[in-house]
Amino acid sequence: MKLFNITYILLATVFITITTVISCNNNPRSNQVEPTISEAEIISIQKAWSVSLSGIGNAYKNKGDYKSAAQNHVQKFYGYDMGKVLYRPAAGLEKPFRLTEEGAISYLIGGNPTFPSDTGFALEHWKNTRWENSGIINGDGNIAIAMGKCYLTNDASELVIDYTISYKKDKNGNIKIIAQKTSIPCD
Repeated sequence: MKLFNITYILLATVFITITTVISCNNNPRSNQVEPTISEAEIISIQKAWSVSLSGIGNAYKNKGDYKSAAQNHVQKFYGYDMGKVLYRPAAGLEKPFRLTEEGAISYLIGGNPTFPSDTGFALEHWKNTRWENSGIINGDGNIAIAMGKCYLTNDASELVIDYTISYKKDKNGNIKIIAQKTSIPCD
């Protein structure tokens, strides 16, 4: 009788294990591994964003195609192609929220009648950018949040901006901004 019970328990355990494996393999979400965004990846994307922003200013200063540089910057670093992006630049603007790619590009280079108060933030020719992340939250999913201060320097001055930025990894592993709130510190 004891041998029968042990055999029965072993067979039941094997059956439950096999059923679980089959069930998981038939569930399309169970095969998807969420790509966690590391702190190193956040720091890397911040540096790349800075180089690209500087490139827009360089193109403008050298009478190059700064409009294409701005469009490429927004398409590379912002997730408008993935869905909704919540973007609020630091400057006090007539239309402060940039929920479209067009609005983000306008903030960078100005000249868009839909956003008449835009003067072209990227045209300031920011040469150096330094990021001080006060903290980065990067859980088990494909979204991470960074908060801190960003120091932008051009020929004339240094601008300090407080930021909170949410990043998301797309299906190809590219990290893009899906929410950005920047402000000029009051203190």
